Amino acid sequence: MTDPELLQSAAAGDVAARGTIVTEYGAAAADDRIAILDGLAVHGAGGAVPATELLLELVHRYRVAQPAITSLLVDPADIEDAAQLTLIAVMEKIDQFEGRSRFQTWVRAIARNEALQVLRRKQRKSEPSGDDVPEQWAFARRLSSVVADEVAVRQALDRVPEPYREALVLREFDQLGYDEIAERLGVPVGTVRSRIARARDLLAKQTWHWG
Repeated sequence: MTDPELLQSAAAGDVAARGTIVTEYGAAAADDRIAILDGLAVHGAGGAVPATELLLELVHRYRVAQPAITSLLVDPADIEDAAQLTLIAVMEKIDQFEGRSRFQTWVRAIARNEALQVLRRKQRKSEPSGDDVPEQWAFARRLSSVVADEVAVRQALDRVPEPYREALVLREFDQLGYDEIAERLGVPVGTVRSRIARARDLLAKQTWHWG
């Protein structure tokens, strides 16, 4: 069983404790994994950003939400889209986690909803518009066309706080892979993914009305 003090240190941003948690999670039994996720989720809901980043890293690395996604989707690209949207949704909704259910149950419910949205969009065979589309999804799909107006993008990026901005610039402008970005920034790949997801979400709120 993971030491609560170790978990608290990791949630507060202690790098060594974070690494230990990641290692322990990989070797832990199912019940201990659930306890780690629940503990981090409680800290994240309380506003501890490092706890949320670590939580998202574990969700991504160990495919915590994958069963809910693959029960509905089979195409690898669709599965990846749903997984990315799940990370964004968890980051946006973590303050709503009240601990009434296991985090694993909570995140899989979110993942199932995101997978359903991907499936519905695919069945319509065209990208929808209007209130039915989450802003971050539309932004992720349209970014390649938006970057033509680099001045406008750069101005919008200036309003995205660090460390999210740097990760997004390396991904979208420098075209680096997640592993390359992680190496350059000296952080885990899961952290890179969560930062990029957050940056896209923040930037989408500013760019939704771009033509």
